[in-house]
Amino acid sequence: MAVTLKNLKILPQTGSHAYTKLLSDGRKGQHISSQQLNDYDTKYPHVEHMEIQYHSLKSIAELASFPCLKWLNVSHNELTEFDLNVQWNIDTNTGNKSLITLDLSRNQLTNLGALGQHIHLEVLDLAHNHLESIAALSSLQLLKQLNIEHNHISDLSPLRTLHIAELNAAHNNLTELDDIFAESIRILNVSNNNISNLNCCTKFHQLTEFYVGDNNISDLQQLDHLAKLALLRQLDVKGNAFQCIKEKDLELQVLWILPDLQYLNGHQIGAALKIEAKSKHHAFDEQLLSIQRYYTDEDANDELETEKEFWCRMVERGFAVCWERFIDEFPTLSAEHVDLSNIKIGNAGLHSLCDSIQQCSTLTTLVLRGCLSANRWSDTKSQWPLKYLCDTLLINDTLKVLDLSHCCIDAVKFEPLSYLIEHSSSLSTLNLSHNYIGQHVVDKHNSSNIIKACPAIQQLSASVIQSKSQSLSHLFLSDNQIDSFGAYSIGQCLQSTCCKLRVLDISHNPLTRNGNGMGEIAKFLKANMNLTTFDMSYCIENKRDSEFMEQIFHSLKENTCLRELDISGNVLSKHAMQYLAIAMMQNQSIQAWKIKDVFIEQEPFHSVMSALIEKHGLLEFVAEIQSASNLDKILNSLSHCSNLQCLRLTHAPPHAVSNDQLQLRISEQSFSALTTLHLSKLPISSECVCEILQVLCHSNGSLLDLNIECAQISTACLAALTKLCDVVSLERLSLDSCAIDADYNGLAQFFESRAISRSLRMLNMANVEWMSVEPLQVFSKLSANSEASLDDIHGGRAFTLNLSKVPLHASTIRKHSKSLNQFVRGIASIGVSDLVLDHFRVVNDEDDADAMNVAEICTAIFECFSKRTFTTQSLSIKHEVHGKNVGFIDAIPLVRLRHISLPKLSDIDSLTRLLHNVQDVKTGYLETLLLGNEVNEEQMQLTAFSGGKLLIQIPEFGNMQKESMDRKVNEYVNKIAFSKCCKE
Repeated sequence: MAVTLKNLKILPQTGSHAYTKLLSDGRKGQHISSQQLNDYDTKYPHVEHMEIQYHSLKSIAELASFPCLKWLNVSHNELTEFDLNVQWNIDTNTGNKSLITLDLSRNQLTNLGALGQHIHLEVLDLAHNHLESIAALSSLQLLKQLNIEHNHISDLSPLRTLHIAELNAAHNNLTELDDIFAESIRILNVSNNNISNLNCCTKFHQLTEFYVGDNNISDLQQLDHLAKLALLRQLDVKGNAFQCIKEKDLELQVLWILPDLQYLNGHQIGAALKIEAKSKHHAFDEQLLSIQRYYTDEDANDELETEKEFWCRMVERGFAVCWERFIDEFPTLSAEHVDLSNIKIGNAGLHSLCDSIQQCSTLTTLVLRGCLSANRWSDTKSQWPLKYLCDTLLINDTLKVLDLSHCCIDAVKFEPLSYLIEHSSSLSTLNLSHNYIGQHVVDKHNSSNIIKACPAIQQLSASVIQSKSQSLSHLFLSDNQIDSFGAYSIGQCLQSTCCKLRVLDISHNPLTRNGNGMGEIAKFLKANMNLTTFDMSYCIENKRDSEFMEQIFHSLKENTCLRELDISGNVLSKHAMQYLAIAMMQNQSIQAWKIKDVFIEQEPFHSVMSALIEKHGLLEFVAEIQSASNLDKILNSLSHCSNLQCLRLTHAPPHAVSNDQLQLRISEQSFSALTTLHLSKLPISSECVCEILQVLCHSNGSLLDLNIECAQISTACLAALTKLCDVVSLERLSLDSCAIDADYNGLAQFFESRAISRSLRMLNMANVEWMSVEPLQVFSKLSANSEASLDDIHGGRAFTLNLSKVPLHASTIRKHSKSLNQFVRGIASIGVSDLVLDHFRVVNDEDDADAMNVAEICTAIFECFSKRTFTTQSLSIKHEVHGKNVGFIDAIPLVRLRHISLPKLSDIDSLTRLLHNVQDVKTGYLETLLLGNEVNEEQMQLTAFSGGKLLIQIPEFGNMQKESMDRKVNEYVNKIAFSKCCKE
């Protein structure tokens, strides 16, 4: 007799050892008798897991004497009835308990007997028996997996209340599936039954695998009931006699209905088969046709069509041809993130982009910020471009993030977007900032007469509430001219329990124009339990409406879900100031308060500070200090905020004061957890700045972003900053407009500090006042100190150094012929990859008869980059260059840089010569050239067809008033878009 004992464990009660698993296979020895089972329970009373197979057992009642038994496998026996009773005695703590896992497959069961007593069962296998009823299962409320295949079951009603996740009911007599608990079922196998209707399957929202082959389904439309099951990835329908469908076409028909399937009838679905299914149903027939179908001759009315409409129709007809290469080369079926920010693709480009992304089944992020511009003459006010985009995005319905900011979207164009919001099951973030969706429909003869108030906002609100998936959680509506009517609609929308928005930005909108729109906003702040981040900054900018903020602060006292609130830039009445302090004191949920550019009188300001003292969980605080004395009060109020991560304080008129006028009480505790500290334009002395930096050195090890704009930086202050840069791994440091009074050695030590050499990503030294040194000589000394190879130093780190308006002394450049080369070399020695020298200042001596100009210095700088390769790969010199003989035009094709932003040239012929020169860039380095000028038609031609991989970018182009010019613009933006999205 083959009996195996496993899983020797230590018993927690006695500390002795015992076997907990008993295995016996009747095929390997003599069969076990009932008497032997009784013997085993005496020898091995601690057995928890038992497998007794192929023993011809007709009863397992004796197993009740195993008190610890939880997992039992008695498959392949001769049981006709399940007779293992639960006999647990609570008083004596004896007997057996309910099983957790039970395998009764391949027996001869006709009666489930005592099975209903095992109420803790989670996994049950009854396959290959003779069962006609499963009524005993109705009490098994914890059951998760059930296998009843190969029985004679026709009624699943006992499962009606069971939260089963996996059910195998194949090879039975089922005719319907209505009794399955719809909210929990994930895997369902009902193949080889008599099922003909799948109506109830629309409720199986968690279903991922469905096997319904070899049933009586004859109508392919039954599969439409599965179309809304977003998680369904595996389906088997083979063996059903679908009418009028050849077997070889079945897969294509199913994939047309269910395009998200990954496995069908046991085979993995490839991309080619999905495309074939779409082609079979003519999904692509019109995609590559000209956009002219929107402007056909039949649609045009000669009597009503204006000249602009006529030219628009003609231009758009021809433009689609230019985008064929874009469509052909688009990364089919692989693109997840597409970003065409600020590329003015126009309607023709948008149409072609849609044709391309229809084939991208994995697209999750689409950024079209600034792509549709009123300046593109080929753009129209029609609704079809956005409709075509929204219809395209719903084909695969995978998009999560859509950015349509700065796209000139108004009330006329908005309706397709509301349809997208309502019907998309994946869209979570929508950015519509800087558009015109707050627009009203007004009387043509009297613009002050509003016929329909903010229709786009009303459509938006309705679609958010009516959304079937309620997937939209982040909505950005900044700067959309939303007035009180729009605020009313938004407020009502957020009061609905169907609104699931968590982040809302309605900043920079005149919410109190045409009335009080704050009432409904205040109501939603009381009622909404989902919104965590709310930005309503810069919405009230006049004293007349300042009292409307009072109701907002009243509601904040009762709000319990907001975590971040931005009310910056709003004008507050005196009462509103007081209510703000009360709201801050009573609201316990908001962890980030942003009140920048908000004037608060001294008395309510003291109350606000008192409220801050109690905010131990404060994570972020942004404010205007308003006066020098208030800085100390703020820092003192924050002294208990040990969790504070972000502190941004600013003061509009920066004027330094002496140390004896202001003594700061700085708590190390409040600075210890900071990752962001902005002390911008504060009226404090260099001694105060030095003290703050010293506290940071002693208490903080996590600071990433430091801004001390307009500070007075003495030698001691710079030494403290250098020490801080050796202690923390700063990523951003802003010294914009600072006055630096330090020597060369102190500056050299600063630039050689650990943060600058290893971690810094942005160092902003624009507008710096260099009190005692020349920047040229500072960086030249760095070059002399550096012994490392400039080809490899700090490789791989993107590090931007902004030296806008830096003074460059002509006398030094003349005196030392290599000074500019050493200047560039020194900058490269600290690992700078992107250098900004915009609007640098040429300093000439007053008595210098031969003064240097901007063009000469630009030429010298470009020549430095043409002689050797530095770590610096990007150079920006936005400036204005006057005169005709511009020397750097000939140097541009030779520079060893990847990206250049050029000055604006006053001479048009010089710009044309420049574009001719770069048609064949010989070095192979240059990739992007940003012009400082608008261009004419001839220059546009050169820009669109520049040679090699060089992209010539135009900062802006105005209204293109004729077809030929607009077509060249289209060819240009086609090239830019192709470079961003397509592989060569």
